[in-house]
Amino acid sequence: MLHVKIYRDKNKQIRSYEASGHCEFEEKGKDIVCSGASTLLQVSILGMNKYCNIEPEVSISEGNLICVIPEAEDTLIERDLQTILETMVIGLTEIERQYPEYIKVMQL
Repeated sequence: MLHVKIYRDKNKQIRSYEASGHCEFEEKGKDIVCSGASTLLQVSILGMNKYCNIEPEVSISEGNLICVIPEAEDTLIERDLQTILETMVIGLTEIERQYPEYIKVMQL
């Protein structure tokens, strides 16, 4: 099972997330659940870089991803940053709704 943890600060802003494990929906290379979740987790990093000029601290290894997000200095950029991250969460929770035995999303 893939476990995704979303960490929020006292203002409910997403400040980091981590994913660990494997969905095991299908064999490697054919696992649509893992592929969908991985895409959402990684494309949010690309969006932060491209649209917000934010470079989060990212660590990726086999079966693990950790992303720590700095707070933007500009409130409009912070809003865009959080929009990207909340969209990622919407996608992940929808995958969890459809495949609850393969992915667990926890918001802390």
